[in-house]
Amino acid sequence: MFDHDSEVGLLPWEGDDELAEAKEKALQAQQEEVARAARVPRGITRAADRLPLKAPEVKPGDAPSVSSSDLPELAEFVRTLGRVNRIYIHKDLHKAGYLVRIGGRYVEAGRRGKRQSYFANATINGRHTLLVTKAGQGLLGELLVGGKLTLLTKGHLTEQEREQRSAQVRKLRAARAETKFRKKLALEAKQPQVLAELDAKIEDSIARRASARARMSAASKAQMNQYLESKE
Repeated sequence: MFDHDSEVGLLPWEGDDELAEAKEKALQAQQEEVARAARVPRGITRAADRLPLKAPEVKPGDAPSVSSSDLPELAEFVRTLGRVNRIYIHKDLHKAGYLVRIGGRYVEAGRRGKRQSYFANATINGRHTLLVTKAGQGLLGELLVGGKLTLLTKGHLTEQEREQRSAQVRKLRAARAETKFRKKLALEAKQPQVLAELDAKIEDSIARRASARARMSAASKAQMNQYLESKE
């Protein structure tokens, strides 16, 4: 049988007053332990205090000087930089210390003494994205010059090169389809002539076979008559 008094460290002869006092001391010790674990040393700030756990939505009027509609998205702005690999841009900025990943999303990292914001969190059509401020545009240019951004390799194409190649492929496919269609029309136009030529060839073959059989039959008859005459 479970003895509740023995659980809190009371002796069998101690009563309810001692039990209540022991419970109160245990609860107080537990609360002190929790407070001691949550205490942060001086000079260290917790990430939860300086970074939002949820990316805030950018609404008109939030920024008094710049509207969210005036700021380009990170992926769109990277396209203007040339041969920068857009797939690795978030990882490059995270490696450089300008972005952190929280809850499966990249948000701007909180930095001590920072006077300007490089990126702004936004939710567009239910999709979380990062907007690039004027300072962020300059920062990306500096990172590109400094070799901090991953560039496209020879196997990758820029957006302009991809569009040019797509246009060229569409043009080649259209020309191939047109050539195939013209061949089909030409074949359909020549079909009666082809059938007539085929019929003429068949008739000529039949006539030649009949002529050959007639010659062979005449030669055989001539040989037979000659043989009979020699016997007489």
